[in-house]
Amino acid sequence: ATIAPWREVRPLPAIYATGPDLRETVVLADGSELMLDLGTEVSVEIGAGSREIRLLRGQAMFDVAHDASRPFRVTAGGGNVVALGTRFQVSKAADRVEVTLLQGSVAVEHGKTGERVRLWPNEQAAFAAGGGRIATRSVDPEMASSWTRGRLLFRATPLSELVAQVNRYVDR
Repeated sequence: ATIAPWREVRPLPAIYATGPDLRETVVLADGSELMLDLGTEVSVEIGAGSREIRLLRGQAMFDVAHDASRPFRVTAGGGNVVALGTRFQVSKAADRVEVTLLQGSVAVEHGKTGERVRLWPNEQAAFAAGGGRIATRSVDPEMASSWTRGRLLFRATPLSELVAQVNRYVDR
């Protein structure tokens, strides 16, 4: 009998999910923290050479432990966010993904178009999962991350955007 060559076994993903009335903070094995908003689900795989998170639904804040040998990649709606050590949040609703950078720097990649943009603190990138360009804009970090403190802050926000945000937290 021949012996198969050695190969690295990929770890099984861990699934973390919150219900419609619970927000939760998860500390990963590498020391990174994920704050999951209401109705959020993520899949996490941490291996020897990578840290892969898939945002399946909802919104999460990522406080990434620096590790240059293992890039931290978040996949949502056909796009990727790559960071080494930083603080950012990703929101996935229907076919739209928003990435908001609060500290450090991240690269946002659109899987369908191949477009890549780099964000700086207090910038947000948004794209449709089906295609189109990545749009960037400046944001108020206090308002963008207000959900992490159990409240929503709005300032000069279009009514349609406000209603869409509030509808994540109420069932009527």
